[in-house]
Formats: sequence, structure tokens, C-alpha cells
Amino acid sequence: MPVAFSDIIIVSSGSVTPRTGAEEIVRLATELSDVLPALEYAGDGLGVAKLLGLYYSHDDVSPEDEHREIDDELKAECQRIVAQGTA
Repeated sequence: MPVAFSDIIIVSSGSVTPRTGAEEIVRLATELSDVLPALEYAGDGLGVAKLLGLYYSHDDVSPEDEHREIDDELKAECQRIVAQGTA
């Protein structure tokens, strides 16, 4: 099981906030980028490109409602990855 998969499971279960879990996944994706380089998008070598995009979209919003929406999308993406058994 890839290292980030355990973090994805934790986010999908709600054990940590989506933003906190995604921060760890982004950190791991960055550290592993030389071993699992991006093919087209950052994080796609690890199967977490959409998670990275969602995580960084927090930088572009200010109202809390939009942050909650992004967090919901992060959690849903983690649940999708867990269901597929990939990452």
C-alpha cells in the first residue's frame, strides 16, 4: 500500500479534517515526485492530482462556505480513491 493511501483512508473516514489530511498527502506527493514523477499534472504519478488541485484551491477562496465545499470535495475524492483501491 503506497504511503499516501493510508492518509487517504484517514481523510475518507473523517478521522482528520480534509484540509489537514490533504496537506500531508501534498507533502508526500512532493517528496515522492522524483520517484513517481508527474506524467501530465502534479501528483498524477501517485494518483493524487485532483487532490492536489483541490488542496491548492483553498488559496483562491475567502468565504468559509467555499472552504467547506472544497473540504467536502477533498473527502469525496479520498472516498473515490479508497473505493477504487488506487493511489
